Amino acid sequence: MTAEPLTRVSATLGVAATEAEREAAIGAWLQAPRAATDPVRRVIIAEGVLFDRAGPNGVPIIGLAAGCPCCTGSVALRVALGRTLRSTRPEAVLLLLQTAEHLPRLRRMLVHGELGVRFEVEKSMERVRVNGIDIAYRLDGDGAPTRPWLVFAHALGHDLTMWDAQVEAFGRGCNILRYDLRGHGLSDAPPGDYTLEQMTDDLRELLDHLAIRRCHFIGLSLGAMIGQLAAIRAPLRIASLTLAGAACRFSPQMQPLWAGRIAAVRSALGMDAIVDATISGWFTAGFFATRAADVARSVQVLRRTPVNGYAGAIAAMSRADLSTRLSAVACPVLVVAGADDRVVPFSYAEQILLHLHQARLQRITGAAHLSNIEQAADFNAALREFLAGESTP
Repeated sequence: MTAEPLTRVSATLGVAATEAEREAAIGAWLQAPRAATDPVRRVIIAEGVLFDRAGPNGVPIIGLAAGCPCCTGSVALRVALGRTLRSTRPEAVLLLLQTAEHLPRLRRMLVHGELGVRFEVEKSMERVRVNGIDIAYRLDGDGAPTRPWLVFAHALGHDLTMWDAQVEAFGRGCNILRYDLRGHGLSDAPPGDYTLEQMTDDLRELLDHLAIRRCHFIGLSLGAMIGQLAAIRAPLRIASLTLAGAACRFSPQMQPLWAGRIAAVRSALGMDAIVDATISGWFTAGFFATRAADVARSVQVLRRTPVNGYAGAIAAMSRADLSTRLSAVACPVLVVAGADDRVVPFSYAEQILLHLHQARLQRITGAAHLSNIEQAADFNAALREFLAGESTP
């Protein structure tokens, strides 16, 4: 059956395990700018809803029997979609599942028209409860099981948007997961000190929730420390490791700096107290002069970082010492160092290389700490070459 090319129809996928979660997801979707059309042009298809009914603002909610909508339930979903398209000709469809396990495959089926209709699937932020907190994440790629998974973890004080250039470069050939670390972005920021073990457990439970059994992990700064511990604790799950702006431990001389940062953000100024010092280490002077808009975006992300999250994550980074355990990392490793990185100088990269059996080094000229943003083309080229030499997970 040839898929009907309805290019104006967008599909948003989401997970809602309970009725309360379903109502919250529907409310958020209806309030989004994309939904500012006549109610009849929007439709909700929700797994677990027993009867078709009118939802908020008269938007129809079509029930889908609980089960596996991309496998045994594909016929029922095809019928529901066909009926919906014939009767309403919607501009936007919200499809809510009860679990996230089948989201990647369902996304691929919708994109490729395997259910009889080809949709433009929106790349929306999702949240899930793992390890006692809500973690925000985003999936890119079509979810094809033959494509490798790339998992990206960001730097201290940033969020998942710092990987936009990498998603653009790799999203057509890979499945991509990026997420906001505990205490950052749209993830929860509980008070108190965090530990690296705790943040690595966040990652493990998120991968379990999404049924990602094996992946290539790419982390920068704090994200790189999480990646190291993940590869130590679950070697079969990490196919390769890319560590940018990375340390396996910080010197004792750094402890007063960390304490000063925590004291500064807990002052009346909040995150504004450390913006200038942080941003000056993230980018070179040349980047400030030529890429003001990109600098401004990173400043906004840093300012929005919750104080509890920033302080808690510093505790995790500053107390971690993986140097004696790195020899347990069995997968290939790419160590990326910005040639002008003053936040995590090159000596830290050298320390990591001393402990690893299968590691290679890539220095990025003209880049400070956030080399993946400042010199995205060079960073992507190094990552692509590295991944090309590794087997698909």
